[in-house]
Amino acid sequence: MLGLLAAGALSITCLAAFAKRRAFFARVRPEFRTTAPAGLSTLAPNPSARWIVTGMMGSGKSTLARSLAAYWEVPHLQIDYLSDAQVLAAVHPDKPGQGWIAEANPWQVPVEVWERAETIVFLDYDNVVNYVRLLRRALSRWRSSGLSWQGFRHHVFDYALRTLCRIVYLHGEDNRKAWRDRVVAPTEARTDRASLVRCVSPAEAKLLIEKCRARTLPGESRE
Repeated sequence: MLGLLAAGALSITCLAAFAKRRAFFARVRPEFRTTAPAGLSTLAPNPSARWIVTGMMGSGKSTLARSLAAYWEVPHLQIDYLSDAQVLAAVHPDKPGQGWIAEANPWQVPVEVWERAETIVFLDYDNVVNYVRLLRRALSRWRSSGLSWQGFRHHVFDYALRTLCRIVYLHGEDNRKAWRDRVVAPTEARTDRASLVRCVSPAEAKLLIEKCRARTLPGESRE
């Protein structure tokens, strides 16, 4: 019991320490406020929209992709849950007018998906944001599992801290720099037709969602 309380206190302390660095969560670049909304004029949300949402683990790819897919009523492709055959069938060019919102870490996205996307959203968050999101997710799963010591060890200590946060700590900065240098997609993929939207904080991603939802097709209304 004491071990459980100590582990819980440690997690809360870590979250509190990270929360002090709110600038990493709330930062919105002046150029993002002006250029991103203008760029969205060519990205009218419609049933044929084909987007990739990508970034490091913990950046909120699933949340953003699921939100856009539900609002625009297009399939949400969580690539790490699908086989290559299922992914390629979903994005096949023989399906005219069928849009999709795909999401995964950049190294999981097949070349064919990169080349068929019209918009790439890169969640380029500082590591501290990813740490906090991963830890919050793990604590939520621990709470749902009954707040047991075994659940804490599995969801928080082993999975979040020892595995995911460790990967972000060791590779996050280098990976994000490499993705920026090559415009996210692998070098063998042709993405010249796709627009890139880079968000450096959850606040910018929220602004992106608001701008996307504000745009509708002629004669269309959204409740």
